[in-house]
Amino acid sequence: LVTEPTPFGLHDLQLAVEMVRALELRCVVAVNRTGLGDDRIHRFCDAEGLEIVLELPDYRRIAEAYARGELLIDAIVSLERYMQHAWERICAAAERTAVAP
Repeated sequence: LVTEPTPFGLHDLQLAVEMVRALELRCVVAVNRTGLGDDRIHRFCDAEGLEIVLELPDYRRIAEAYARGELLIDAIVSLERYMQHAWERICAAAERTAVAP
């Protein structure tokens, strides 16, 4: 699930987590625009046992690349290692058999 650290992002994340759990699916969280808001997303994820697999900073270069339709790892090469690490964490989470409570 992708969210951003704002009150609206938290609200939407809470709804999405409810739906994922109702469907008995596993999920992880990616936080977009980190540094924009506060720590409510982190507190919620900690309380709910949700793993945050990626945090992308609120960089203008990211927004510009997105607006041009570019892949982030092509536009900002330094993000490749973060994306690779996130992918590995997503794959590890997918291999787990237990559904989050």
